[in-house]
Amino acid sequence: ANLKPVAPHIMICSVHAAAEPPTTIDQVLSSSSLGVRCHVISDFVVSRLVGAVGPSASVNSVLCACCDACGHVFPWNSGWQTALSVKRPRQALPCGHWIFHPAFRLTMELTDKQGYTVTVGVSDARGDFFGVDPAKAAVDAEERQ
Repeated sequence: ANLKPVAPHIMICSVHAAAEPPTTIDQVLSSSSLGVRCHVISDFVVSRLVGAVGPSASVNSVLCACCDACGHVFPWNSGWQTALSVKRPRQALPCGHWIFHPAFRLTMELTDKQGYTVTVGVSDARGDFFGVDPAKAAVDAEERQ
């Protein structure tokens, strides 16, 4: 399954967009050097996606297992899906822990009309970003479509 490009009239938005005025990427770059960390960015295109297994537009490349004990993140292994469906999972991650949750993790390179770029990180454990619950995507191939 591949991530579909967003139509030009659709915006990626957060709940903070109502409270914060949108800024351009060049404004983000200059204000970040002053310590500003939260931004609502406007007027950009997503020029590159990088998932846990590298640059790809595949849903499988952004689905990860996130360790709840140590915080390490691993590319999703289909063998872990049985651990999500049993009452007491004992499927260990490479870090040795067995308490984990699936999440979408990726970085996006955003580019504006002037050629400025910024890289942003996305972590979605509830399914807000793609509209698909990562726990459902982890166990159901149809959810990853």
